[in-house]
Amino acid sequence: MSQAEVMIKNMKAALGGTELLMPRRWLPDNKPPESSANRALVKGLARATNSYFNFIAPHTNVDIYVAEQLARALPPSITNVYVKWNTNQRILHKLPEHAPPVFIGDWLLFYALLDETMPFDHSTTVELFTDIQQQSIGLARIDYVPSVHGSQLVMHLVAKALLRELLDDQKTIDKELLINISISYGILCP
Repeated sequence: MSQAEVMIKNMKAALGGTELLMPRRWLPDNKPPESSANRALVKGLARATNSYFNFIAPHTNVDIYVAEQLARALPPSITNVYVKWNTNQRILHKLPEHAPPVFIGDWLLFYALLDETMPFDHSTTVELFTDIQQQSIGLARIDYVPSVHGSQLVMHLVAKALLRELLDDQKTIDKELLINISISYGILCP
């Protein structure tokens, strides 16, 4: 029996790169601070997952929230969704360039900022595609545009979302493009 105790005391968690014993011994003496999650990180993740997130108060049972997230994640989804704008007008900007996965019950918004110097093309259609199926999975006809005299709210919101998408893109940022969009639509660029 004493030989077994000696062997147990000398055991190491050397499993080829999964050294868990030292962190396990360190953790009780170095507890993480009791605080909330980084809200910017949570919001960024939510934006990447079509705006679905929960903030959970401290000392709250998380079972319900975990069940909701699992129920959302388990149904089938459509990925690699993109839009084809069929119009004779010149498209200045399209948003989003890359849509997040679409789950059952979700909605998607796609915007196009069109050249306003040209008359509206009443035969405009918008087709929804996925990379998996090269055929259209949805079609919308835009044959009526409501009058928005004096109100540029939607255009401002789309331009602001466009700026955010351009800034979030990890490629090189075209500062001149950002400034031109800011000036054209009367928005402050961060």
